[in-house]
Amino acid sequence: MKKITLLLTLVFIIFSCCKKDNDVTNTCNVSNPVEDLTWLKEQIQELENTSSYESKETYILQTKHDGNSLFILGNCCAACNSVSTVYNCEGEMIGYIGDDTFNFNLIENSTIIWKAENSICF
Repeated sequence: MKKITLLLTLVFIIFSCCKKDNDVTNTCNVSNPVEDLTWLKEQIQELENTSSYESKETYILQTKHDGNSLFILGNCCAACNSVSTVYNCEGEMIGYIGDDTFNFNLIENSTIIWKAENSICF
């Protein structure tokens, strides 16, 4: 009986500490930002209408910074020398990853909310 209790306790601890892909909650007061935020939905449609080569290297991340929900539009093209732009809930570009406000750690704590079906990034 002790072994079963110990095993169940360990399983509970392991599953309660893991971050899920859709772990970011209460984002911009909508349940699904990809569908419910007009500016984000339009951005995704624009990306999907670009050439398949360009879109397969683009992704959108969702994260929190100072209690605010943010969206990062990034590109995983190694030879492109591009920057990842940061947007707020209203769709305003408020900076770049690596500038004085948003360091690279912001990406580590983010969740992928969109990538192309043929994505080579993740």
